[in-house]
Amino acid sequence: MSDLIKVLLTGSTGYIGKYLESHVFSDKENIHAYEKYRESLHSYAQRAAEIAVVETGLATGVRTTVIMPPTIFGIGSGLFNRLSVQIPNVIQTALSRGRAIRIGDQNATLSHVHIDDLVTFYEMVLVRIVEGKEVPHGEKGILFTDGGEFVWTELYEGVAKALKKRGKLDTEELQTLSLKEAAEIFTGGDEYSVEAGFASHARTRGDIGREWGWEPRKTHSDFLNTFEIEVDAILKTGKVLNYTSHLKDH
Repeated sequence: MSDLIKVLLTGSTGYIGKYLESHVFSDKENIHAYEKYRESLHSYAQRAAEIAVVETGLATGVRTTVIMPPTIFGIGSGLFNRLSVQIPNVIQTALSRGRAIRIGDQNATLSHVHIDDLVTFYEMVLVRIVEGKEVPHGEKGILFTDGGEFVWTELYEGVAKALKKRGKLDTEELQTLSLKEAAEIFTGGDEYSVEAGFASHARTRGDIGREWGWEPRKTHSDFLNTFEIEVDAILKTGKVLNYTSHLKDH
């Protein structure tokens, strides 16, 4: 490893997804500049923090690389929390309300990645750093990971079907919530954050990782099968989730 100090940060593609975009973002583009543009339209705490990390690195000579995954699905294998955020929170909300929900634009599309594929990508980045190989940093150091795309309705309907199948809901019919109603449940009234987390439109493509040889092994069919797996995990552990805890100070 070189003598250069390096900082590796995890972001989220929700940072780029509030205003509808038909464009599929590649990590070979200048995503940092686009984030600064979006931040000028509406400040978002997580995005602002990431921009600050990158620009502080540029000012101090510290190489920063941001890995920005989309919706993460699947069950992890770590010692502590093995669940992600979005799908488990939708499941828990349906259980607590006795009805599955839907939020925002039914046609909004987001990329997804399985936790195992994401871990493989982290390993690849770390190995490249240790071996002294080039890893994009600074303004160019924002990397995407994607295994496919989903429409939010697929997620909401998948959760409803899995819970109904297990006798936890009486109906698969979704209750549509406005952003204001959903914000009261998830983010203490912050509509911008709940839209970024549960109704955003952000399509991304991890071209840099693919050039290195990274390819996701889990595809969209695995995403569609994850709802039953994650429902069972939550029912088994009785885990209570709170999305607001991930959004303090927004």
